[in-house]
Amino acid sequence: MSEENGVTIGDEVVDLASLAGVDMTDVQEVRSVVLPAGQYLMKVIDAKLESREVADRSDDAEDGATINKPVIDFELEVTDCMALNDDRLDPGAMIGRKHHNSIWVTDLAKDLGRAKAFMADIGVDCAGALETLLNASHGVEFVTTITNTKDKNDPDRVYANLKNTMTVAKWQEKNAE
Repeated sequence: MSEENGVTIGDEVVDLASLAGVDMTDVQEVRSVVLPAGQYLMKVIDAKLESREVADRSDDAEDGATINKPVIDFELEVTDCMALNDDRLDPGAMIGRKHHNSIWVTDLAKDLGRAKAFMADIGVDCAGALETLLNASHGVEFVTTITNTKDKNDPDRVYANLKNTMTVAKWQEKNAE
């Protein structure tokens, strides 16, 4: 397989032409759904610094031009749902759902500071290189409140935001009172 035709899925390299030929008839549909507002116990499944290709929105960019932007991405999984704001929803149905806390690095000091604040809130010792801290985040469980906000330009688009993020020990201490 040539280097240009190989794509990585998980830990496996697959030929792009083979992937294009997959029969989609029996593939289950998977839809992205924003986590509803509530309080969650979450676990960091993956934490990484990566480059993502995005549209170049600079004034001198040509139509269709793209650039690579750095992103610090925390892949999170719900391990327990303690409360939901909507009583019609089943908290048990939230377990196993994924959420990405992605920090696009556009202002180096500010956005690295946001990543550091999140890692400190979940209990990571924040001394050392970014890569070391991201690796230390893997497997960390924490409690957070999810709030939902609507996109100001598209009210049908809803975002899930993490608020009041804290270590499990701090949450237990607060709730023991």
